[in-house]
Amino acid sequence: MDNLLKSLQKLKRLSLLLEEKSKTNLIGIEKLTNELESLGGEILKLSKESINSSINDDSGPGKKFLTEAEKKINTFDKKLNKIRHRLGQSLQMFNLKLSELQRPYSSLDKLEKDFVCAKEEFFEAELLYNYLASGKNIFDFAEKLLDFESYAGAASDFCGELVRKAKLDIIKENDKESNIEKYYKEIQLVYQTLSNFSFSNKSGIRAKVENLKGYIKKMEDIRYDLKIKK
Repeated sequence: MDNLLKSLQKLKRLSLLLEEKSKTNLIGIEKLTNELESLGGEILKLSKESINSSINDDSGPGKKFLTEAEKKINTFDKKLNKIRHRLGQSLQMFNLKLSELQRPYSSLDKLEKDFVCAKEEFFEAELLYNYLASGKNIFDFAEKLLDFESYAGAASDFCGELVRKAKLDIIKENDKESNIEKYYKEIQLVYQTLSNFSFSNKSGIRAKVENLKGYIKKMEDIRYDLKIKK
């Protein structure tokens, strides 16, 4: 009986220790989650500011917004990985049941979706800035935090911004014919490249790739109107 009592007491102490550690771990997860809740929106806002600055040939602020967005992207990525690690610890080390992790896993799922949206907008802003400000080919910048669908979606949206830039160049008389030909060829290149891949409807990228046909048609209309007006 003494052996049974000692064994139960030992197991009880271990159980209390694991329970305390799991609570501490979950508190840490909740704190990280709270810190990231608004970060996706901040990245989206900064990226859009960079896009608008680039479109309006204001590369100084465009770069500043892009740099701030990149810092927040790196912070988001780092803290998101910490949450994943701590959730894994909770399952493997602290004997928590899946039902007890339902709430933090639900929060993680939302944060991951926010991060995908934020990355896509950031990549779009970076593509546009590099293309308009420094004349780089859109595929020449260093890979960082890239994933296939986010980058594909960003490349598609980037083409929409080129259409917007073409219209603005006409209004501002910014070497319009030369620029519009360049934008037109770039959009065609992106469409031809993305057409080599298949995208699921669930990803939302297929619709964006289909939109490229519309962007090409708009550019053809712009080119035709310019020729008529000569």
